This record gives sequence, structure tokens and C-alpha cells, in this order.
Amino acid sequence: MSRPYIDAQRVTMTDLQFRVEWLAEFLDDQATVFRWALIERAIQGELAQPIPGHRYALGWDPAKYHDRSAVIVLDTTFQQWRVVACETLEGRDYGRQLAQVGTLAGAYNNAFVVMDVTGNAALYEQLVAAGMDCEGVVFTNPVKQALIDNVVLALEHGMLTFPHLPALIQELRFYEFRLTDAGNVKLGAPDRAGAFDDLTTALALAVKSQMQPPERVEVVSLAQQLGVAGYEIDPRYGHQQGIAAPYGAAAFDPYDLSAYNNDGGGSSYGGMDDPLTPGWTSDPRY
Repeated sequence: MSRPYIDAQRVTMTDLQFRVEWLAEFLDDQATVFRWALIERAIQGELAQPIPGHRYALGWDPAKYHDRSAVIVLDTTFQQWRVVACETLEGRDYGRQLAQVGTLAGAYNNAFVVMDVTGNAALYEQLVAAGMDCEGVVFTNPVKQALIDNVVLALEHGMLTFPHLPALIQELRFYEFRLTDAGNVKLGAPDRAGAFDDLTTALALAVKSQMQPPERVEVVSLAQQLGVAGYEIDPRYGHQQGIAAPYGAAAFDPYDLSAYNNDGGGSSYGGMDDPLTPGWTSDPRY
């Protein structure tokens, strides 16, 4: 390899990048976010197929043509979270990206999907319409800082591992913060050709599902609105869980459609005619 070529590479890289990539030195820099010692310690295991009964989270950083789209699946079953799937979706349109994300999430036990919806709200709406369990994150500087801080904390506490994935490791090694002319902190890949940070973003989104779980919206059922006694909120799901049906009927969950069946005269709701059934009549007791 010629000296002029190496000198040309030096011009296109920061000093840290040149010393690591060309001089094989493992150094930390004041501008880097993830210390090499933490990255090196986290490199463990291999990618893995889904395991029945395990819980998974999927981070998705969508892109179309300028950047690449990245997907990372995290096994969150145990206290130490493991990256079990890692993909970059380059040169694919949004339809194919949605299909691949849906396939991966379904394969990994209906993984909870956390995605960047900055400029991608339509993609998120399609996931919701498909019935997927998901959360959208709008990126601002404080939000991105919090996401990256989560990854740093997880690494520092030994809560996060990933296989030897060169592309991800490269991104983490050079992920940096810079001060803009306006005095703001900018996080991301170095400003040079061929530098990416989408895998790091996808990892941060997956980690968010554990470090910053989404707020659960309380759903108020018809039974609660009508003052029917015998129901309480199940804190695991944020919806009504049946304890005892009104008027001594068998216990049921209002979200279980099988509980709505009666003797053939239409659907019923704990003694009331179903307001969604044509020709229904209200129970005079209510």
C-alpha cells in the first residue's frame, strides 16, 4: 500500500479515526461517547434465533436512499440484554422495509417495536394499523441525548451485550459529540464519507424499551363508565380485568370476545344487549 494513499486517508479522517484504523491503536478521545473498554467488554455471544417464551424489543431507524435503514432485535428476557438480530436495509423502499420489520417482529415473539418517527409518521401509522405493539420517538437534541445516555449506562453496568458485529462496533467506536456554531451539542457519526450511525440509533431505540418504557394509556371500559361493580384495572395491561360479572354471572374479561356470546339471540355484555349489534335495545336497568 502506497504512502500517498495512506496520507490521503489521513486527510479524510480525524486523528482518532486514523490512529485506530491505520495505526491499530485503541484510544479513547474526549469527543467519543462510548469508551473502547466498554465496547470491548460488551462483545459476547452470537446472533440467535427466537426462543419461545422470551421477550424481545426491536429498534428501527428508517431511512430511504440517503442513509441506510437499520434494525436491531434485543432479547430483554433477563437482566443482561442481548442483541440477537442485526440488519441494515439498504436500497429498499418503505414497503419492503415495513414488510421486513413486520416479519422480524413477528418471528421474535411479536417483539415490541420502537422506531424513529421523525419525518416517518406514516410508517408508524402503518405499524399501528397492522396491530403491532409499537412506540414512535420524535428526535430532538434532548431526546437523542437521553437515548444515547441509556446505552452508555447499560454498557457501564454490564446490562448490554452484542456479538462481534464489525459495522455496529465501528459505529460505536467513532460515535461522537460535537459543538455546533450555535453552541448546541450534536451527536452522531463523524462528518466524513462512509460514516454511519443508524445501527447505534436502532440499538438505542431497542434499549429505550427497557430504560424508558412507554407510558401506558388507561382504557376505560363501558362497564366502568356505567358504574358496573366488580371490575378493577389490571396494572400489567392498563385495561379492565373481570373479577365477577354483574348480577352473579360468570367472571369474564371485557376484552375477551368469547365472553360476549349468548344463546344465539345476539351478543350480550354481562346482561346488557350489545350496542354494536343491529337492533339492540338498552337494558332499562341502566
